[in-house]
Amino acid sequence: MGLTKYIDMKKVAFCFATYENMSHPKIWEDFFAQADPDQYVIHTHAKYPEAVTQSLVKNHLISEHYDTTWGGIKLARLWLRMFHLAFENQSVYKAINLSQSCVPIRSFQETYESLTQTDKGFMGWCDCSTNDPERRWFQFRYQAIKDKNLFPATHWVGHMAEGIVVSREMNELLLNNDNTAIFENVSFPEELYIGCTLSMLGKKSLILTNPNSHNSQHGIHHRLEGSHPWGGGSHTGLSSISEKFIQELRSRGHLFVRKLAPGAQVPAMCIQ
Repeated sequence: MGLTKYIDMKKVAFCFATYENMSHPKIWEDFFAQADPDQYVIHTHAKYPEAVTQSLVKNHLISEHYDTTWGGIKLARLWLRMFHLAFENQSVYKAINLSQSCVPIRSFQETYESLTQTDKGFMGWCDCSTNDPERRWFQFRYQAIKDKNLFPATHWVGHMAEGIVVSREMNELLLNNDNTAIFENVSFPEELYIGCTLSMLGKKSLILTNPNSHNSQHGIHHRLEGSHPWGGGSHTGLSSISEKFIQELRSRGHLFVRKLAPGAQVPAMCIQ
């Protein structure tokens, strides 16, 4: 039975990038406590590892350290490295990148089943090759790219920086086609690089995309972006979320809510 279980089990790698500690460690601890240990692995990276006190972060720190800067290429490189490390484990089927300020809004099993039900990856896909005012910020960033011959505007793609679900095949393509140097002068390349690379390689078929993921719906206290597996957030950080808000996100297929401020009030039903 043990051998059969090992063969059949597909692990999901949860890759967290933090400044130091997680904003809501108890929610994540309870989330993983629901799981079979053979269903997941955790990788973490802290910008300030010496300040980490939580075991959830400390016990899973990768050995490399990236001195990331806001909107800089090192964050994109960190995500790629964490994906590559995750897939060195041959049992890993999918990997997803998350930040210190997000929390799950479904049980582990619901999340796991959603992430493993297809061989495809996922990202909120935003085709920026058209002259669409909603995509102007992404289009503007194209001017800073170093090699416009390699990455022409027709393949310019924006996407969410976090909540990217990567498959093993996607990881291999990214590992063997490292063009991050071309994006060094681009603002927030972590919102562009993976999508642009897949587009250039003609591999969009490897991902499930939501083409409306950057048509934000603005509320009083939150901003909803995209569809499964992401949801919620504001640039300043949410101070609380309600059960109604969680149900709304769930109805849209979301698995996580992002940008929750430390100490934010979260309903107990969050991962039930």
